[in-house]
Amino acid sequence: MQFIDNLEFLIRLKNTNKNRMLTDLKLSKNSIVDWKKRGNIPSGDVLSKIADYFGVSVEFLLNGKETEQKWRSMFYNKFLKLCEKNEIKPSVAANEIGFNKSTVSAWKRNGNNPNGDILFKVADYFNVSIEYLLTDKESTEKEKPLILNERFQKIIEKYPGFIDILISLSPGGVNKVLDYARLVMLDENNQ
Repeated sequence: MQFIDNLEFLIRLKNTNKNRMLTDLKLSKNSIVDWKKRGNIPSGDVLSKIADYFGVSVEFLLNGKETEQKWRSMFYNKFLKLCEKNEIKPSVAANEIGFNKSTVSAWKRNGNNPNGDILFKVADYFNVSIEYLLTDKESTEKEKPLILNERFQKIIEKYPGFIDILISLSPGGVNKVLDYARLVMLDENNQ
């Protein structure tokens, strides 16, 4: 059942457990077992609470994909803003960063986000954070960066699927994951 798989994935991603989530959302301790056993999906209200808890859409909970147009075109629009701000054509920026203009066209046409490698190159080229590129955060300043891009790159190398997960989340979900990553980094630095 895709809903249960998506829910368990988000629980692991948030580094929590089923009981903690159920307690936080004030749901029955047997809810997940019941959903699994009966093969049913919770009510709309419960789905909405779970989606808000993880910072994803209900659609992501049900089918693992975010298709809302606002989020689909966010990266492309930010790329265009950065090009405009730096008075550079998108095709020139693409060439200087190391990919071709057809990639930019695909972002526009399909609403896709770039792969992790290109994402890092774009962030470095424009001197913005990964967080800015993947969320609805409007400031390009790195006043409180998640982590230096090279540190983030090490995480991606260790967990190659992480960037794909991040790219698939809604901006709210990305923010929650990045907030958690900040806490982990602070904890590691304080040890």
